[in-house]
Amino acid sequence: MADIQAFQERLSDVLTLARTNGKKITREGIDYFFAEEGLSPEQMENVYEYLKLQGISIDGETMPAPSREEPQEAIPLSPEEEEYVRIYEESLSGVAPMNEAERSALFDRLSAGDEEARTRLTELYLPEVVRAAKELHTKQDVFVEDMIQEGNMHLFLTLGGWTAREDSHDWLCAEIRRGIRAMMQEQAQQRSGDESLVEKVRRLESAVRELSGDEDMKFSVEELSAYLDMEVEEIQDILRLAGEEQ
Repeated sequence: MADIQAFQERLSDVLTLARTNGKKITREGIDYFFAEEGLSPEQMENVYEYLKLQGISIDGETMPAPSREEPQEAIPLSPEEEEYVRIYEESLSGVAPMNEAERSALFDRLSAGDEEARTRLTELYLPEVVRAAKELHTKQDVFVEDMIQEGNMHLFLTLGGWTAREDSHDWLCAEIRRGIRAMMQEQAQQRSGDESLVEKVRRLESAVRELSGDEDMKFSVEELSAYLDMEVEEIQDILRLAGEEQ
């Protein structure tokens, strides 16, 4: 991001606009605000997700309500993750600690648009991101490094669109955890989709074997569609992804 201050100001403006419009906005409107920032598609997706977490409806889409699953116990980090966290925490060791009086004053200054307060709060809450990531590390296939990076991004975005509130500390800590959980949920959904695709490819291959036996026979997409009770377009997509000719 070429200009962090400009980004934060635009994010605040988008939040204000959406809130005055009944917490609704379009992707086109968001893209217009950030047109000059040169954000990548992945960064823009982070902006969309952040706005949804603030209760903003984007083109009618909102962040789904969090599931009410029982809390899961954190699992041990792998040796590689332990080493990453150790080195990362060492990099934060030079940050001067804060007391409650300073924290309260910083949040007041942040609400007034003080950029130095935002910078100081960002560095002060980086250790909270690490703590949250370790507490939420409940799945082996979600790496703590990804969790920390997502938590840092969500911390940055949250402070960038800050509005005054009484429970500033608790709310910010909750937002950090919410951002990490959203990333974990997105990864789980992605894996589920990947596993579903693999299963569909296997099913398609099995159907071809059943229809052809040991003979080298060709079947049209339409024939496979009727046999598997799948849409022609879906079979065509599977064949393309599997690298098969149609």
